[in-house]
Amino acid sequence: MRLLLSIIFLFASGQVLFGQSETWKKERVLKHQSDLAVIDQLSNIYVVHQSELIKLNDEGDELARYSNKLFGQDLHLDVSNPMKILLFSADQMQLVFLDSRLSEIQRNVDLFQEGFEQISLAATSHSNGFWLFDPVNFRLIRYDQELKRSHESLNLAQIIQEEFHPTDMKEYMNRLYLVDSKIGVVVFDIYGNYVKRIPIQGIMKLRFADGRLVYRSTGGWEVFNLASSEIEQMKLNIEEVEDFDINRNSFLAKMGDQLFIFKPHR
Repeated sequence: MRLLLSIIFLFASGQVLFGQSETWKKERVLKHQSDLAVIDQLSNIYVVHQSELIKLNDEGDELARYSNKLFGQDLHLDVSNPMKILLFSADQMQLVFLDSRLSEIQRNVDLFQEGFEQISLAATSHSNGFWLFDPVNFRLIRYDQELKRSHESLNLAQIIQEEFHPTDMKEYMNRLYLVDSKIGVVVFDIYGNYVKRIPIQGIMKLRFADGRLVYRSTGGWEVFNLASSEIEQMKLNIEEVEDFDINRNSFLAKMGDQLFIFKPHR
């Protein structure tokens, strides 16, 4: 119940802060080696270093740790659902699901055994399902919580009619988004049907907060409003970052062995 109330509070308060804030100010800097760093909706931070995944609170205290020496460098982490975290190794073609304590739940999914030659992207889906992108056949495949195929798209190359090499995929607010830095963000519904394209180039990773797509542009930090299609400026005093992530209340930037945490201020 406390966790549920926390999520509701963060949703309500964060929506106001993100929508009305004029600038984001640096609150703290954490020193932590990481190859990858993301933040969930509860402002927990997850860092991947070599074969370890470490969960921290936003003050840098360690909460949990998970180790899997089978995993290589090409690792994807989706914390959209903090209660069921998706860890995907493209090298090993393995999916692992972790609970909030970073303990394995459900059986691991061997994608070779599922009949795939190659899977380049995986993402959490609603109702405890998940999405896969098959670059060999250019299809989206959704699995339900029983690990059964529930939906499969048509050939995306025929739909988009351009060379398409997505680098990230995420389900957000009942839409599935794939991004290719050259052609923009391609949007699908929750059944894998094509909806539209957002023609913003240069985006490699998808970062959403409060109904907006957040990205770095040549003119600074910008947000694309998914409802109105308007582009707004985001005042954030940091230029060079290796990676970043955002929720409604926190902006996480990675640079070397430092993690910068920004909070919105009016």
